[in-house]
Amino acid sequence: GERRPIGIRNTQSSRKLASDVATIQVPAALEEETAEGQKARADLGRHLSGFTEEFASLGIQLGARYDASPLIANDGTAPPPDSPVEYVPTACPGGRAPHLWLNDGASIHDRFGKWFTLVKFGSASTDTAAFAAAAEALDVPLDIVDVAEKAARDLYACTFALIRPDHHVAWRGDSLPADAEALMRQVSGNLL
Repeated sequence: GERRPIGIRNTQSSRKLASDVATIQVPAALEEETAEGQKARADLGRHLSGFTEEFASLGIQLGARYDASPLIANDGTAPPPDSPVEYVPTACPGGRAPHLWLNDGASIHDRFGKWFTLVKFGSASTDTAAFAAAAEALDVPLDIVDVAEKAARDLYACTFALIRPDHHVAWRGDSLPADAEALMRQVSGNLL
């Protein structure tokens, strides 16, 4: 289901790289200790330097998104453009939860639980008991963590973010949803 578009995206990127690499012509004079050999090495070096971005595929590695997944509660935010070489950290639902070093030196990812995690950013004093009860009613394991750093709130652009077990953002908002159980049913695939 939701991983298929990512598999297609990654395969297409790999196919393009393989096709581009297959076009490389190795000059006959490449290993000669002559002016012609020196020119051949310089020309080939310039040509190969064009592949740097293709081999540095951070966008492929970290930028996979589940925008069309029924398990994501989209908030209408447009995700950054997809790029095989560039990863743009964003908490737009469907994308990987952005990394941030916290004041105590820990990664924000270290605060995420093994299953679902509701992150409260800033000094929000909102009662999360109803949200926790909704998860419990559906047998969906949920951790609730507080992250006080303003930089985290700014990066995630919300007061609350629901993080999936695979560290992708399932939902985010500035207030908890009125129907937390419906949200938890959606993001956990527990729609029956």
